[in-house]
Amino acid sequence: MNKISAKNKYLFNYDYFNYKDEELDARTDVAKELQKKYPWKDVFESWNGYLRDNCHTEKEIINCVNLIFIYSDSMTVPHPFDPYDFMGYLLAKVDLDKYWAECGDFFDSVALDVLNVDIVSDPYYHYWEDPKVIEAAKKYQGK
Repeated sequence: MNKISAKNKYLFNYDYFNYKDEELDARTDVAKELQKKYPWKDVFESWNGYLRDNCHTEKEIINCVNLIFIYSDSMTVPHPFDPYDFMGYLLAKVDLDKYWAECGDFFDSVALDVLNVDIVSDPYYHYWEDPKVIEAAKKYQGK
């Protein structure tokens, strides 16, 4: 995992909201190489560790989550993590009222994907109202 972690600063010390295509493409290529070389579970654990250990502000968290899901092409890979814990972490750490424009729709899409929500049967689902996500968020509040 140390070889994966060695690339994390390069991958995530980057402003997603002000990216240039060629810079993001170069980082995405590095991320894809890691995913070819190492098991996806190990790559994701390293990236999730970076998120939790190095992203201390709401903007840093939003930025990192955007990059994780761009680098992983998330909608096509299995999710090797507890999705309720992941969404609970985001719910606890990011004020959706304040940062809705930067992350609201994106986090909502991530939640629908990782929680495997069927929006046909539950068209009004919101992860911030899900009791399992709320319960998971409690362990991160105030930390």
